[in-house]
Amino acid sequence: MVTRSEEMDNSRLFTIHFLRFFLRASRQMTEAFDGDMEMAIIAQAVAISTVEALLRENNFKEEFRSLDAIVGTERQRGCNALSISQATGLPRETVRRKMLRLVEMDILIRRGKGDFIIRPGVVQGPIYRALYQDIAVMAARMFGDCLDDGIFNLVGKTST
Repeated sequence: MVTRSEEMDNSRLFTIHFLRFFLRASRQMTEAFDGDMEMAIIAQAVAISTVEALLRENNFKEEFRSLDAIVGTERQRGCNALSISQATGLPRETVRRKMLRLVEMDILIRRGKGDFIIRPGVVQGPIYRALYQDIAVMAARMFGDCLDDGIFNLVGKTST
């Protein structure tokens, strides 16, 4: 288990480590969406929205823990521009327009009016697989730096 160090105020150190991670991850995501940060944010928000409720189910977590496991259209909960607008803070019309563009790019599927999902298999493609692997490495580096600087502590049993 990871706990936050209470011995000293590490807020500046954590902020620096987190922002370094966030900026690098944001840059890589933006590059994956042809330099369009809003499109990257919207695509990721849809990806979260379509499976977030399912992640509360232990069976789903076990079955789809690996990125290799494709979540089919029937398992995904659809979302609309309003819900993504509310989740991201982006204007609804911008979200609507970019969601339609993501359909054209074959990243999203529009099952009906206000019912968008991630196209099954899209995150398993080479671009997104490499993106998520790079982000995982960056996240591990951030957590390692936080442990090294005493921002967080490991407590109890850890698994590798």
